[in-house]
Amino acid sequence: MFQGTDQFNEILTKYAQGAYQNPGETVDLSKLLFPAVGVEEAEGWYEKWGIDAGFTAHDATLPRHNTPHRIEISKSKGYFNCEPAALEIANWAPALMQKSGPRFKERCLRTLMSAQFTTRQVEAVQAFKAGIAEEETELGKFSQEGADVVTAIDTLLDKVAKGTYGRKPTHLIMGRTAWNTIRNHKSVLARTTGHAFAIFEQAFLSTLSFQGVQLVVADTYAKVGGKLTELLGSDIIALYNEETPSLDDLSAGKEFTLSPAGPEVITYKERGIYDVDMLLWSSDRQITNAGAAARLVIS
Repeated sequence: MFQGTDQFNEILTKYAQGAYQNPGETVDLSKLLFPAVGVEEAEGWYEKWGIDAGFTAHDATLPRHNTPHRIEISKSKGYFNCEPAALEIANWAPALMQKSGPRFKERCLRTLMSAQFTTRQVEAVQAFKAGIAEEETELGKFSQEGADVVTAIDTLLDKVAKGTYGRKPTHLIMGRTAWNTIRNHKSVLARTTGHAFAIFEQAFLSTLSFQGVQLVVADTYAKVGGKLTELLGSDIIALYNEETPSLDDLSAGKEFTLSPAGPEVITYKERGIYDVDMLLWSSDRQITNAGAAARLVIS
């Protein structure tokens, strides 16, 4: 995007994109819920291909002098508009003159990347919850006598499989609050052998009807309204997303972006005494296949 400009900072861009692509052990909910699809223009159309034709059985018998059964393809258009976004941090030039100047600048960039990461998490969770309504309340009432946690989650996974014509859900994502409730729930412990007070992740996954689903417990927090808030909390999300999504696959959500590798950094002088580092990126998150996701909030 900005490689040809005088203010483009190649060194800091490589650092920022490295941190973006490898967040370590931190769960990147934005990438999980909305995997990135790189586009060349900020605005454009993508095709939503109907899949009924490919998953419908037909009488394909071809008697002599007859014509083949013609399959009708259905598709609709979706529109994306990648909004530009930016965050910046100012470094006081006299502070950079010191021996510790480079370390100070690096710490500032880390703070900037952390703020960008948190912003992306909040935006992604908000967009996902707005696009995928929570399932009926009765399904999530785990505090009721006789509640069956495994059956409730199997219901979510089965809904995703039906919404993708039999494809196996790829992820089961939940907040720490939800996981702590599940791992100690008596209906889950009743399915284990021996005496147990809690169940571990792999043991829990073995109780589900769909094997091979990746369980992600997200310890993701952000300051919302001045209060530290767990973004998922009691939410449980089942979804299907392609590992490398395209414009027309069956993934539940996608982030259309001009900067799939991560943000770029430009550096400029302000009033001669500040070095300002600015992160720039673009994004448009969309639920592209609502049938490929299901969400439950436990109570």
